[in-house]
Amino acid sequence: MESISKFFGFEDKEKPEDAITMLKADHRKVKELVEKFQKSESRKEQLELLKMIVKELTVHSTLEEELVYPLIDKLEHDKTQEGIEEHHVVRLVLAELYDIPSVDEMIETKVKVLWEMVERHVKEEEGDLLPKLKRSGEDLRALGQQLRNRNDQLTHGVRSISEKSTKKASAARSIAEKTAKKPAATKKRVASKPRKSTSARSRQAG
Repeated sequence: MESISKFFGFEDKEKPEDAITMLKADHRKVKELVEKFQKSESRKEQLELLKMIVKELTVHSTLEEELVYPLIDKLEHDKTQEGIEEHHVVRLVLAELYDIPSVDEMIETKVKVLWEMVERHVKEEEGDLLPKLKRSGEDLRALGQQLRNRNDQLTHGVRSISEKSTKKASAARSIAEKTAKKPAATKKRVASKPRKSTSARSRQAG
């Protein structure tokens, strides 16, 4: 039986040799999947494409954080931390798209917002972080092999990764809802005693 990736024409003809080529190939694959999703008029096809998008982004972001960012962090700490935070935001959206039963207009809007975030992240990564990785002196072919090995492991365990993200997103929403329901703190007003007039004090004195 053909894999979903092969069915939609995304089966890799040959595996890239180095890490940067692999990462850029992943970026292009997600872009093509999103474009197919947006152009498709079949809800069933959209659902299959969405599953692939969630899987690709979940695995890709994990690979970068585990194997790529630690190498770049030595050269560009602030940028790598920013990239990790962007991954976190993307995962919150992925958690809402994970294991949905069907696609509707609201889901289409979520995918649109998701891709806008990912596209901006990819531009920053390919324009700044990956060139730094290339100049770092790291063995990119060896790193590419590590990425391939870890990719195989994560591909089979992507459900557990997505479920963890779903739990984190649910917890975040729960905290936000509880915070919103709390009444605003009100300051107790202390009533001031009325001041006696001068004439009243004079009568008391007399």
